[in-house]
Amino acid sequence: MMAIARRRYPGLLKQARKAGSYYFSDRFFHDYIIENLRFEDKPAALRSHWQKLLNVSPNTHWFIQLDAPADVILSRKNELSAEDIDTYREACLTMYVHRPSPIFSFINTSHTLEKCVGHLLEDAERAGLRIQ
Repeated sequence: MMAIARRRYPGLLKQARKAGSYYFSDRFFHDYIIENLRFEDKPAALRSHWQKLLNVSPNTHWFIQLDAPADVILSRKNELSAEDIDTYREACLTMYVHRPSPIFSFINTSHTLEKCVGHLLEDAERAGLRIQ
């Protein structure tokens, strides 16, 4: 999975640069670096060699972490347990600290859509990015 993703990434990057834009993805290498995320009978955790995997993964220009309290996430989607949601949140922040992106946004999606979008637009403006 990691090899396939790494082969596909340069093409996506080239396509985005040619278009003069950015490529947004709601999934990234982080989802692979956290093991057992979708298994109810196994605890989710960072893989034992997570730092090595993260170091060979492409880095994002802007890491946007959409989050909310576990009960809010569970009311919207029942894909992970509350414990796995907490593990995912902590793991993403751990990976970010290990290998930061130039821009980081943490959006609490339990707020109104207007507030979430406003926060994102403020971060983009501070970073000198234009969002249409």
